[in-house]
Amino acid sequence: MKIFIINLLRSTHRKESMKEQISKLFSENPSLKDRLEFIFFEAVDGGGGEEFAKFHPAWAKYLFGRELSLGEKGCFASHYKLWQKCLELNEGIFVIEDDVEFTQAFNANNLEKILKSPYEYVRIYHIKEAKFYDLELNFKITFSNVAGTQGYYLKPSAARKFIKKCQFLIKPVDDSMDYSEVLNIVFTPLFLKELPLQSDIATREREREQLQAHA
Repeated sequence: MKIFIINLLRSTHRKESMKEQISKLFSENPSLKDRLEFIFFEAVDGGGGEEFAKFHPAWAKYLFGRELSLGEKGCFASHYKLWQKCLELNEGIFVIEDDVEFTQAFNANNLEKILKSPYEYVRIYHIKEAKFYDLELNFKITFSNVAGTQGYYLKPSAARKFIKKCQFLIKPVDDSMDYSEVLNIVFTPLFLKELPLQSDIATREREREQLQAHA
């Protein structure tokens, strides 16, 4: 099972932090060493001026109220590329960002539950509280925007739907994912918690607050 970690090349401190966590995970769960392959995926650096062709600033301003920030564009482009990678591999993958810490729930038993589940998309982290409905043990569903793209499991069928939904990129990536035809399934307890340090790639919430404050 491949787990892609979105990481900017210049964010070497984040990469080292994740490497330490991976080592700790394997030491506490030796059976996972032969089952999990952690892959650092080069994030799109919005601050570096890299453009993403599907962004439509005029539509964003009309429908969303503003154009996406550079950080939001980079975050969206990074996840979009991993949806494409999921289709290319034709297998389920985990996607996580580099500003998280593994919880005790990230273990072999819970990973197996997700892999054996019928769900094509499973969040292993979310930011906002919302109304959740129980599906079965450990799995819940919500119809609200719970925000955050720090971690999720994705099958090719869900990746295909996300790509179709995002032919034109107007809203931040987590908003687009939460309001797609893909069911918003959450595994509890959550596998991840957010680090207190500010992420280099997931700055969307901070940027949004700043933009709203100056609106």
